[in-house]
Amino acid sequence: MQLRLRTKLTLIMTGLVLLVVAVLSAVFVAQLFEQVLQQTDKRTVEIANQVFEQARRAVAEAAAEYGQEASAEGVAILLVRNLAAAAELLGAGAAISAFNLGGIHYAPGRTKVNDYIYLSADDRVHARGLIARGVRLTVQDVPAARAVSLSELEPELARS
Repeated sequence: MQLRLRTKLTLIMTGLVLLVVAVLSAVFVAQLFEQVLQQTDKRTVEIANQVFEQARRAVAEAAAEYGQEASAEGVAILLVRNLAAAAELLGAGAAISAFNLGGIHYAPGRTKVNDYIYLSADDRVHARGLIARGVRLTVQDVPAARAVSLSELEPELARS
């Protein structure tokens, strides 16, 4: 079957129009995708800043409330997740003179201090800083056991 020249040109032009539409659609989708990524990145940064600000306020509140709890009658326990959090509390103004370290178990990147305390390089940096500020760090696996100074177990932590 032979097509007339006019039909052939119409088919070619239709094909070219379809190709242009496909290319423009792809460009539009790429631009839309880029805008979505930029908005997502912007929102992620906003959320991260909000979380950081909430954490900063929580540390400041804990530091402020520690003074009231420490002067109240009875016994109070303040738990912190790690030595970095302890250093942050002191930095926020909490007048804490001692921490009893416990629950710092083995994990990759931590080395053994004794049978129940393992510290990472970051933990050691924060321990040195706390000790330099006059904070007494002790380790004690159970309440009935004798508390041992971390500086006694690792004397190099007491050297600045």
